[in-house]
Amino acid sequence: MKILNTISGKTTTFLLALVSILGLSQVNAVNIKYGDTLRLTMPKDGVDYQLHSHAINYYHQGTSGQQQVSAWKFQDNNDLFIVMGEHGKADDFKKGEAVKVGDVITLKHKETGNKLHSHDTHQAPKNAGQEITCYSGNDGNDNWIVTVRGKNNGDIWQQDDNVNFKHAASGVF
Repeated sequence: MKILNTISGKTTTFLLALVSILGLSQVNAVNIKYGDTLRLTMPKDGVDYQLHSHAINYYHQGTSGQQQVSAWKFQDNNDLFIVMGEHGKADDFKKGEAVKVGDVITLKHKETGNKLHSHDTHQAPKNAGQEITCYSGNDGNDNWIVTVRGKNNGDIWQQDDNVNFKHAASGVF
């Protein structure tokens, strides 16, 4: 995967790897900060797919009916997510501070304002995994724990790290 990271008007790209729900590995040693805007991209079969959402809800039987999240091979503003503090924190919580391994974060969809969300009560419509949505209700299912291979809690998440997001409520990567 790649992340397009907008920091103070500058754009950098770094690589990511999909691990069950979300994950990443990156290039360049730039700190990821609260308030950064990211584009998550997963390369597959020579095509880059963006983590994408838009103001359309799942309609498949057995799904939550919440905002769809998918992989999209084109780029637009519906691919942008903002790194924010965990559920219940102010929108400007730690803004500009480096994100650390072990931090609990949310990823806010820039276009709709809904947060990347998952729960163990609904299956994804296309596979047997946990459904991932964007959700306006703001609850603990919006929380993701930053984990980085080879680093300990408290270390700074940098672009060249191999990082995974673990869903805080369900423990699923």
